[in-house]
Amino acid sequence: MTLIVVPGDTLNFHIRYDQSKIDKDRIDWIKTNLKVLFENLADCSLVSDLIQLIDSAPEPILQTNESVATAYLAPGNEMEQKLAVIWAGLFGKTQIGVADNFFEIGGNSILAVQLFAQIEKQMGINLPPVVLLKHNTIAALAEYIAKKEWVNNWSIMVPLRTQGSRLPLFCIHAKGGHVLFYEELVKYLDPDQPVYAIQPRGLDGISPKPQTMEEMAEDYLQEMRKIQPEGPYFIIGIVGFEIARQIRASGDKLGMLIVLDTAPYENKGGSVNQKRLRKLLDWIRKGQWHKIGRKIKSKLGIKQVSTEELSVEKMSTIQEQRLKKIQEDMRDLAINYDWAPQDISITLVRSEEMVRRPDKKFHVPVWQKLGTAPMDTFTIPVEHWELVKEKGAKILGPELQKRIDAHQKL
Repeated sequence: MTLIVVPGDTLNFHIRYDQSKIDKDRIDWIKTNLKVLFENLADCSLVSDLIQLIDSAPEPILQTNESVATAYLAPGNEMEQKLAVIWAGLFGKTQIGVADNFFEIGGNSILAVQLFAQIEKQMGINLPPVVLLKHNTIAALAEYIAKKEWVNNWSIMVPLRTQGSRLPLFCIHAKGGHVLFYEELVKYLDPDQPVYAIQPRGLDGISPKPQTMEEMAEDYLQEMRKIQPEGPYFIIGIVGFEIARQIRASGDKLGMLIVLDTAPYENKGGSVNQKRLRKLLDWIRKGQWHKIGRKIKSKLGIKQVSTEELSVEKMSTIQEQRLKKIQEDMRDLAINYDWAPQDISITLVRSEEMVRRPDKKFHVPVWQKLGTAPMDTFTIPVEHWELVKEKGAKILGPELQKRIDAHQKL
């Protein structure tokens, strides 16, 4: 769990947490008692009161959807047994049936990475987490592994829904390198809407990673054209900004560029070195000395970690380290990219959380500068992390479909 404090005329608190490990009742308890804490901060007797509150905290409850749990079905072979042990460890249960759906019992993208890291560690099999989109039970996953369908079967294009008469929607990975989170959104789009996700190269440890944002966009556009030879193209994701530029440069058409609750840092132009200098000065201004130290050590090839980081480092697998490196590389590609304005319209989806937060107010003006055509912005009344979860997706899906359909009729 992470508690973010945003200073200002009033203190704003934002809590981010892993739903698979902490339930909403505990978060509500924390929010309520944080309010009590700061309302009574001047009260000298508060320390003993706070200790009593901590002592009375409810026990952690693993959040799962028990209402959709299937009747327990025991493993029927050695592979299913091995996977069942790994799944039970991840979810903190004594047993999980081979027919239980990973996502319906509380699985998410973080647990998916941990799951496949354990499979790699214990079985020596390197699988991408997106395998869960089609093989989301122990039985299905065991069969997939046994048939060795995973050998030489790597692709950055992940079909989420291939059927439908509409033009496809291409959903590009976020900076975390995941595409699993799009699964919930797909459920709330029209059944006639084809959807494909694009995951970054390098997750398999073999594919060469792009060196620039332009190279990444060119690669993704080539894969998109294998499915849809010509535009208009409908894209979700910040990398879509460069894809849109290349689409238009080729004389083709962009249908929509949709951005979900994010933006690059305010574009001020300049060379790569000038951008890096501004970033360094920003770290100094904010007193983020740990980031400066980490960057210096990285340039010098020094690997130094704290005791807590060391324990994580020991437990991490090749797959987890690979994902972390990809996340760092994508961040650098975005920093070094020349975010030059272009004559396109951007659809910016905002969560209520990002609208509230003073440190995220730059999202709207940045996209207004980068897309010089009129911008479409709408807000979903949820927290950022809920945007593509069921709570947000059931609102977001129909809103996006309505706009996609309107553009396809133009």
